[in-house]
Amino acid sequence: MAILHNSSVKAVQLNRISLVLSLIGLYIAGTMSLEKWLGIQPPCGGGDCGKVTSHPLAFWGPMPVAFVGLVGYLILTAISAIRADQTPAESRPLVKLGLLFSGIGFLASAWFQYASFMIIKGKCYWCIASALTMTALFVVHFMLNKEVSASTEETPLGRRDLPKVGIATLVIFLALAVQGSMWKKNSAGVEMSADLLQNVELVPARANIYGEASAPLTIVEFADLCCPTCQRMSPVVKEFVDKHPGRVRLVYRHFPLPMHALANTTAAMAEYAADKNRFWQFAGYFHKGEEPKEMSELKAAASAAGLDLDDMVKRLNNTKDPAHARVFRDFDAANKLGLNSTPSFIIVAPGQPTKLVKSDALFAEMENEPYKSLLKNKS
Repeated sequence: MAILHNSSVKAVQLNRISLVLSLIGLYIAGTMSLEKWLGIQPPCGGGDCGKVTSHPLAFWGPMPVAFVGLVGYLILTAISAIRADQTPAESRPLVKLGLLFSGIGFLASAWFQYASFMIIKGKCYWCIASALTMTALFVVHFMLNKEVSASTEETPLGRRDLPKVGIATLVIFLALAVQGSMWKKNSAGVEMSADLLQNVELVPARANIYGEASAPLTIVEFADLCCPTCQRMSPVVKEFVDKHPGRVRLVYRHFPLPMHALANTTAAMAEYAADKNRFWQFAGYFHKGEEPKEMSELKAAASAAGLDLDDMVKRLNNTKDPAHARVFRDFDAANKLGLNSTPSFIIVAPGQPTKLVKSDALFAEMENEPYKSLLKNKS
């Protein structure tokens, strides 16, 4: 009898753990679903959330995997809650169902983590947290299945937990609603005054432009090639331009930050590469989300871009070289505009106020008018 009673106690504890994990997963998947719904990237702690969650492998057909995960955690929460009102014997079918769902979730999470690290070449901490949560749920259901099979107790697995589960679920959805409202509010672009813009040429001569020069919509990016966040964001913006050919162009401006020792040198080398029509090849080398620390890394980037190292060194040793002048021009423009972080994005559209937007809100802003129509309509 003691063994059976012990199995019943363990079953109650394991079902409670299942409830807690399901609620944690619900919040994680809810946050990631908000990101897809609002088009806003949540805080990622230096990870590659935008890169990972925007990749085609992060979708099942037209549906983001975040939505699938949200539904999965809702089902697991409901299953665990219903079990709380059942005896161990009564709960056995739902325990097996929970084991099945969490097992599928575990395999799906494992595959997506493999794809994230090995194919997409990025890490999304929200995705990792969800994968760990689902793995824990699978292990708990495996153990719970063993315990309820051995128990003959007639006491429910946790009837007193039901009100708490209802309150916790309500709190989570309220928190997600508030969070989404705050993200949406903070994502709004800030109109730049005419006085601020009158002394700054946003698209200067010899600007580095990606996309068709005649595109009606312009995204001006002020960035630092040595900035890890810029490195992760730039490929995503270029991909956005590729998806809207002839509708939007990207103008890259240098804003080397003093905290990065090689920032000015890297920017000057990029401008030398621009003179050789190799700017994007050189800039594309810096996409790993890591600040270069040694000159050998910059030389490797130059070699990979097909540049003549000796000629480059000779030119850049001259502080009056045009490459240095263009870097200073961009840096001066950033200061006049009052920019204080990288990357910073400025959206220019015909007949519309020029807007400054945060990097994590760029694509959400693109869903607003008139940008949405400009991206779709043909001239």
